[in-house]
Amino acid sequence: YGMEWAQRLPDWFPPYPGGRVTEAAGQESGACRVRVVTFRTADPSQRVIDWYHHRAVAAGFSAEQQARGADQVLGGVHRASGGAYYLIVTPKEHGSEVALIVNNGR
Repeated sequence: YGMEWAQRLPDWFPPYPGGRVTEAAGQESGACRVRVVTFRTADPSQRVIDWYHHRAVAAGFSAEQQARGADQVLGGVHRASGGAYYLIVTPKEHGSEVALIVNNGR
């Protein structure tokens, strides 16, 4: 655990602009370079999903969105690199709470 893990996300999945990181963790073990970052933003959940969806597709990842109760989930893979991501966005009264999980971090 440590906020430095938020700075070690892959370039194509940075923390959301203006988001306040609340927790970050990672793992560096052989080929496993997982990053988990949670943050809050004043932006609505769909704006956050759209921003990450655009970045994912532009970087060559698939992007599938699903509703899980009140949460919106976006996930996908990059077949060429084996990279993957999973995003959970929970609407809050004043914005959104977000959990971003990615592999192949820096």
